[in-house]
Amino acid sequence: MSNTEEWIDFECDVDLSDEADYPYAVCRAAGLRVIPLQPIIELPGHALACGCGDVECKALGKHPTIPNWQTAPNWDDGQIEGMRMVGQLDPAYGVLIRDGLLVVDVDQRNGGHESIQRLERDIGVDIRGAAGFIVRTGSGGESAHYYFRVADGAERMMQNLAEYQGIDFKSSGFVVGYGSPHVSGRDYELLRGAPSAIGEPPHQLVAKLRETGRYTGVVGGVLRDVGADELQAIARAVPVDKLTYEEWVEMGMALHHTTGGSADGLKLWDTVSAEKDGARYTSDGCGKRWRDFGKSKTGGMVTLGTLIMLAKRGGYTESAEFVSDVDWDAMEAATAAATTPEPAEDEPAHKPSGNRVLRDILTRA
Repeated sequence: MSNTEEWIDFECDVDLSDEADYPYAVCRAAGLRVIPLQPIIELPGHALACGCGDVECKALGKHPTIPNWQTAPNWDDGQIEGMRMVGQLDPAYGVLIRDGLLVVDVDQRNGGHESIQRLERDIGVDIRGAAGFIVRTGSGGESAHYYFRVADGAERMMQNLAEYQGIDFKSSGFVVGYGSPHVSGRDYELLRGAPSAIGEPPHQLVAKLRETGRYTGVVGGVLRDVGADELQAIARAVPVDKLTYEEWVEMGMALHHTTGGSADGLKLWDTVSAEKDGARYTSDGCGKRWRDFGKSKTGGMVTLGTLIMLAKRGGYTESAEFVSDVDWDAMEAATAAATTPEPAEDEPAHKPSGNRVLRDILTRA
């Protein structure tokens, strides 16, 4: 019997009489959509494993139990009871980010607690104070989820701002719900408010995340503003049909980083890929990759500098020269473990050309 089966058998005798008091039920009562997550199982020797049964699973505590979780419906009471009877939703569940939900995810480990203070000063508003529902994440400290709901939808907002590292502005996907366990041994903790108190975000934040016509990229370790028209010119200069699979993925990662993971960035990558490499293009190839970009909190970033390097192969010429003062030896050491995703079975058969040192990529830009 697998560890997952042992866990399910243990939880099958469930008392549902006080179901309304469970965190997932409180979220559901407030109109949030919830999905079950795999449990964190303690193995002999106190090692931890994911309930999915894969001993090498890297998503402990954050692994949905169901396929196609992105399209999960508003479960009816019978479906919820069925999940509970097989040990799901309590204690591990996720909250789908959709229907205008916006979660400001501050990660202290990556400097998010300092970035959020600076962002608040820059736009002149107390973002954290405006949140009606706040959850401290399992990372502890000042790492937290600040929940908002945008009345006219949050789909076209940027997910990251290069100037404010350690903050994700989540308008899609899911976050782990309060009360759920974290691999650290701590739970996601309710800090303030309730799901029913989720309100509109400050309009200054919405305006910042919806800024069109300008992005902030990174070239040679230096922040650089780039206009939408200029970014399109750079992307359209890339000879996509001559790229290896690895280079094509790097193009997407660079656009994701520069546009903050916005829908406009994905559209640009998808459009250029279709126009320039119709023979290998698939309609869902870019979208599948885009959803994975930016998830890793470690390793090196693929930035605007890489995109410019690829564009130069197609004849692109920069309007100005940028001189980098980056310590390339330190950069190389910090990014040596960075890897590029392998192609899915149904994606274009671009063949990876092998890992390249980030220094070589950006110095050629």
